[in-house]
Amino acid sequence: MDLQTLQAKALAAREVAHTVGDITYRLRLPTPHEVLLAAHHTGVVGQPAGAAYMVLMRAVLEAAIVGWQGLRVCHVLPDDADGQTPLAWERGAVALVLDSRPADAKALADVLSDRMAERAAAFEAAAKN
Repeated sequence: MDLQTLQAKALAAREVAHTVGDITYRLRLPTPHEVLLAAHHTGVVGQPAGAAYMVLMRAVLEAAIVGWQGLRVCHVLPDDADGQTPLAWERGAVALVLDSRPADAKALADVLSDRMAERAAAFEAAAKN
């Protein structure tokens, strides 16, 4: 297997889908290294745990969203005349969507946190075998 194929399979293995209402979000679980980089990038290292966790989780969530289906302009701009127009996934739109849909952001952060813990536990169990 060549490196490009291996990398593609490794990324795909970290992807999960989660549906909130009529929108399906595709998340890519971050590696521990990616979480560490996000912590340093956001400046939360050494900060009080509660606020630091929220800032870090938001940064990790923004990076983890790699796609969506069912999202429309009206989900971000409720009064827009083109509201039923599908909103294509773009990296730059992720923060805007999360800011417009705080309940989705919370649900996705919870799913991401749970899945990251499950993945870490699976790696730990495999290392013991």
